[in-house]
Amino acid sequence: MFVVTGREMAALDAAAQQEYGLPGLVLMENAGREVAGTIEARYGSPLRVAVVCGPGNNGGDGLVAARHLYLRGHRVEVWLLAEEEAYRGDALVNLKAARAIGLLLRRVPEEEEAFREILRKEDVILDACFGTGFSGAPRPGAAAAIRAINAAGRPVVAVDIPSGVEADTGAVRGEAVRAALTVTFALPKLGCLLYPGAAYCGELVVVPISLPLVAREEKLRRRIIEERDAADLLPDRPKDAHKGLAGRVLIVGGSPGLTGAPFLAARGALRAGAGLVTAILPAGLAAVEKTAAIMLGTLPGGPDGGFAPEAAETLAPWLARADVLALGPGLGQGPGARALLLAVAAEWWGPLVLDADGLNVLATTLELARGGHGPWILTPHPGEMARLLGIPVAEVQADRVGHAERAAAAWQAVVVLKGVPTVVAAPDGRTWLNPTGHPAMATGGMGDVLTGVIAGLMAQGMEPVAAAVVGVYLHGLAGEIAAADRGGIGILAGEVADAVPAAMGKVKNTCRVTRS
Repeated sequence: MFVVTGREMAALDAAAQQEYGLPGLVLMENAGREVAGTIEARYGSPLRVAVVCGPGNNGGDGLVAARHLYLRGHRVEVWLLAEEEAYRGDALVNLKAARAIGLLLRRVPEEEEAFREILRKEDVILDACFGTGFSGAPRPGAAAAIRAINAAGRPVVAVDIPSGVEADTGAVRGEAVRAALTVTFALPKLGCLLYPGAAYCGELVVVPISLPLVAREEKLRRRIIEERDAADLLPDRPKDAHKGLAGRVLIVGGSPGLTGAPFLAARGALRAGAGLVTAILPAGLAAVEKTAAIMLGTLPGGPDGGFAPEAAETLAPWLARADVLALGPGLGQGPGARALLLAVAAEWWGPLVLDADGLNVLATTLELARGGHGPWILTPHPGEMARLLGIPVAEVQADRVGHAERAAAAWQAVVVLKGVPTVVAAPDGRTWLNPTGHPAMATGGMGDVLTGVIAGLMAQGMEPVAAAVVGVYLHGLAGEIAAADRGGIGILAGEVADAVPAAMGKVKNTCRVTRS
């Protein structure tokens, strides 16, 4: 499913009216009717509903919803955020229609406490103050109304997006409505998926309003990853498959105190279906967390316990036996790590997943990313992304999608910016947002497992972009499965790796397709 910014949604609306002859009143009618139907289906009948309407098109949508609810027998009161003279265009048409059928229209009282006490008597509050064109902070009167809505203690349904949330970024710069349910039109808005805005949306329901989206899809570039996407991209394995056909993954990493990281990555690769997985550690470093299925190799170690600079000179024979390379889990940032990255950039033209300290070393030698290289997937968390871009973490988080997209284009690499939601940006401008995952995954080693899962999928022949998209979806779904099995918080990264086969089975069984 595509995801749009407020500007992109406005362009779709304009195209529907200008190119396909659909009047704005028709779109507004469809939108308001869908909101009314969703409220009735969710909260029952009859209801006492307060509808708070701003003077823009979002308020117009609310007025349509109020009219439909009233005509279906609900007790509806409409509260206007501005004087009636401020309403224009389609919103004014629907304000007049609401009054004509007998709806009670009143101005939001100036006293915040008085409005709060009025709203407490309702069953549902409908927020139609501001729509997807809003940015900045609400003015004092609107801010007071929003505080009253939030303090009333009643279920709040937001029209298209909670008022006060910016549709393009999810930024909240002042008061914002905290909705239990957001009914959004045609396509999800980016601000409903990115934090902090996502925390204000509650449950997100997408409803159709008759926009001709198919004809405009070539202009859209952002998607939510869906289960069907993962099912369609996962390769089928022939019945006569063998380990050589399933691919060979080489994972280079490990340093004192971080020995488990490469083995967690190896475990992720095996659970994702790779045929042969080898972990390469510095010589003399104790191997922990190793399972019998993971092969082990060593390169020269240095006095600090990490890789020695001369380790890079002995890497070539290992590369010759690999289909996919993952560099970085537990690697450390010493001179040996830097030498390994330089050697990989010069000698390896196969698929590379670069993670953790591999990214931290890259941040000091960023020209490697801007030069010619093979298929690279970079998997930074926000702190690593900040170091790569040379900006504060807060700046990364304020525009996660934009920074991931610009980095992917500049470095000609697939960028997997981890977080909620994880963003996958391709060099050609396409972007995916991942909906899967669980708060219990906020523990060490999860990123190492993701590195292995992506590498394991590429080893089986998946293209880098597809492997990243499917990898983050399966990784998050495996976290959900592991959390459900264990009862919630307290799951381990290795348990998430072990749940990846179940995640793949769920995807394939739920979205079973017949391939010729």
